[in-house]
Amino acid sequence: MNPLYSLASSSAFLLFCFATTHLHAQCDDDLACNFGEEVEPCTYFDTQLFTLDDWTYIDQLDFDACETGYAAWNDLPLPMMQDSVLGGPLYFELFDWVEETLLAFGYEELVNDVTTVEMSVCGNTLNYHATFGQYIFDFDGNGFINTIYGGYIAPATSFEEGCSDFGACNFNGCAAPYQLEGCEYLEPGQLSGDTVLMVGVPAVFEYDALTGSTLEWTSSCGDVIGEGFEATIDPELEGGCDICVVEFSADGCITDTTCLDLTVAPFSNVPSLNSAWELMPNPTQNELRINWQGVASRCSIVGQQGQLVEEMMLRPGIQTISVSHLTPGVYFVVAGQETPQRLVIIR
Repeated sequence: MNPLYSLASSSAFLLFCFATTHLHAQCDDDLACNFGEEVEPCTYFDTQLFTLDDWTYIDQLDFDACETGYAAWNDLPLPMMQDSVLGGPLYFELFDWVEETLLAFGYEELVNDVTTVEMSVCGNTLNYHATFGQYIFDFDGNGFINTIYGGYIAPATSFEEGCSDFGACNFNGCAAPYQLEGCEYLEPGQLSGDTVLMVGVPAVFEYDALTGSTLEWTSSCGDVIGEGFEATIDPELEGGCDICVVEFSADGCITDTTCLDLTVAPFSNVPSLNSAWELMPNPTQNELRINWQGVASRCSIVGQQGQLVEEMMLRPGIQTISVSHLTPGVYFVVAGQETPQRLVIIR
């Protein structure tokens, strides 16, 4: 074989191999930032706006809440991800609780969309390919406006610093979501009242809230009526239950829920057959008649915590005492060596 022919053939083969390799090095994915360029691999994240370590969030636009239009405190996290080994297009990580929230608010199509989306972030644009179609979303200085559902996709670094907990005194609705460090909270007040109630006997509870605060009362014991810093419940069934209150201060702070565990006993104002004395009426409002058949004895009225609230001497017969100065609730009347009797004061 002619040596010159052999050399020429070898050169042609090398040239062909080089050209073939050069063609395969071109990025041919139109989603990539470097599509059509003679370079590999394809690049799907090429921006100075944020990093893939920054979490991104979604929500609907609300131009009344912040100057930016981004009231971010209740945004849902939807981090952008990329396979760390294979690379490839970006995708969203959809947490179970986020999916449940979206479905609960009727965003089933959006859930289907974000589970199929492939994305790239190139400069100030987000290329979005999913079941809804192919879109290009522009960065408005804070996030990418998603025209599909009238919302936005924004990185946490675009938001203000501050406390994003709605119940905190220094709440900032424009701050990045889930910022709790530095949040300042209102200390709950004291909830007081009798913890032992009777079926059908109203009970009154008090809460020492700040001036200007409003209260939200709830109870598993029965209907609850709140007026000012007091609430009245009318127990319906015997057993265990509770009464709870949340305070909303004039400054916009919200306390944690404060509760009292209660016990509701069956109502009875029938004295024991073995009892030497009787309370009438029971429940009472302002006056109490005590029918005492024993020898002269000291009589005490005590609260449920054992505190003495009234004391007198009993002599045989019926005597009347005023209880109008006592707070409505359940008390115990102790006289001589007899079994203490429960007294209920209502108004």
